[in-house]
Amino acid sequence: MELTETKEWNWISTKLNVADDATKWQKSPDLSPSTRWFQAPEFLWKSSEQWPAQPSEFEETAEEMRPRVLHHFAQSAVFRWEDFSSWKDLLRRVAYVRRYPANLRRRQAKKPIVTGPLTQEELKESESLIFKMVQDAEFASEIGLLKKPRCKPLPKNSSLYKLSPYLDGYGVLRMRGRIDACEVVDENTKHPILLPKRHAVTDMIIASVHQRYCHINHQTALNDIRRRFYVPQLRSTYNRVRNRCQLCKNRQAKPAVPEMSALPPARLKAFCRPFSYIGIDYFGPMNVVVGRRAEKRWGVLITCLTVRAVHIEVAHSLTTDSCILALRNFSARRGASLEIVSGRGTNFIGASR
Repeated sequence: MELTETKEWNWISTKLNVADDATKWQKSPDLSPSTRWFQAPEFLWKSSEQWPAQPSEFEETAEEMRPRVLHHFAQSAVFRWEDFSSWKDLLRRVAYVRRYPANLRRRQAKKPIVTGPLTQEELKESESLIFKMVQDAEFASEIGLLKKPRCKPLPKNSSLYKLSPYLDGYGVLRMRGRIDACEVVDENTKHPILLPKRHAVTDMIIASVHQRYCHINHQTALNDIRRRFYVPQLRSTYNRVRNRCQLCKNRQAKPAVPEMSALPPARLKAFCRPFSYIGIDYFGPMNVVVGRRAEKRWGVLITCLTVRAVHIEVAHSLTTDSCILALRNFSARRGASLEIVSGRGTNFIGASR
């Protein structure tokens, strides 16, 4: 500003000043993407000749400019639970967001700011804040009754009527139990935290436990959740979250069974003797002893295509003559066949010719 002159600046009225939307005229400014807060005033989209008229002279002022900060309280939720994919990510994001204003207050008080990894105390406070935000949205009427000096009983139509809820020191809604005298369990087991069954935070907590148990041991995972939380219809809620797990989907996926083709006519012939329609193939070789030498022999597997009967002959070699001799021996025992099905082996092609 010190390097410019007054004539290089343009004047704009307060009504047209976008910056005043956050500081004047209304308590809750409209900051949606379609408003002028993001789109700029309308006159800036026009030519400079159509801009607001400029005053002829500017008055100099000796007033001292001091920085001031104006806060607006958001009416809607600060966090969109749907934008987070895991409980760990949500918890750490909230912890870092809470650290920022705390560091601003420390800096204002001339105290050292907090940096580095998150501490357990920060994570615990952030966790309690998340639970409070979820419960305030789902159990607003019940919490309002519990906060009154003379706590009135919950209405019978409330989903928490039979759970004897109360608010702990952090303002988190918990359920009273009957095991307060037990010394071997912690406070969370004695008074579990109440969570709604259909909420993004509940699903993320269940998914984190499900992943911690390596996508197996489902009953153990359910018991681990019950040690700290009370979720209505927990088993069905757990199954719903588990069915959306991509790794579990991949493990349980089964290949699609291909559709079987129609059977050939030879498989469906009726009123004919066995081995009228046959299929032929070789198996082996097998080593046999002839005198003092070892030779190879092959088995000729002949199957009836209609009744699935099996006939086996012996082939001395893989030549066409051995194949023809095996077929002749087969025909001498079973009778001549009407149709023969085989592969494309050279011995089969030669025998066919």
